[in-house]
Amino acid sequence: MKKILATTLLLTSFVLPAEAARPVKDGIVVSADINRIRVRRMDTYVGVITAGLGYKFDLGKNFSLIPEYRIGTGFTEGTMDVGGELTAGTGSGYLVYREDIDVEVDSFMAFSVRGQYDLNNGIYAYIAPSYSRTKTSTSTAFLSTDPRKNSFGKTYTGFGYRAGLGFHLTSRLGADVSYERYSEITGLSFGLHYTF
Repeated sequence: MKKILATTLLLTSFVLPAEAARPVKDGIVVSADINRIRVRRMDTYVGVITAGLGYKFDLGKNFSLIPEYRIGTGFTEGTMDVGGELTAGTGSGYLVYREDIDVEVDSFMAFSVRGQYDLNNGIYAYIAPSYSRTKTSTSTAFLSTDPRKNSFGKTYTGFGYRAGLGFHLTSRLGADVSYERYSEITGLSFGLHYTF
């Protein structure tokens, strides 16, 4: 994530205008984010890509409110180390014969209401109370004749928040970096959003 942030700052330093763009007041907002999330209970990191749709309401005095719905899916999987052989189940006789379990995000959904403050220099800050639903699945190498026992899923739902900083590249296009925290999910993301 540090490499992504450093690269983004370097690239935007070459394309930023000499004077900061004034953001569009109201309009439909579409967004795309690349996220690196941590599933805390499984102690693993997973890559997720999301797309969002919202509407920006200008409240005056550089404040705006943006209700937004985001959906996404995993694009990289994580690994949960179980520390060697693991007996799974009683009386069934199967066990894990490798030292890790693959974890991936099947789907991600979040609804948030983003409160944003635009500074005069093109920088903006925001916080967004959110409700999210993240569905994960795992695959293991169980020695079992029943393939349903070789994988399992878990869905994490709950309230949390998203907070970040961004920069208006043009009057309609912005780039931001944010931190998200929900019940069992935390993450960092880089995103672009466009206002129509």
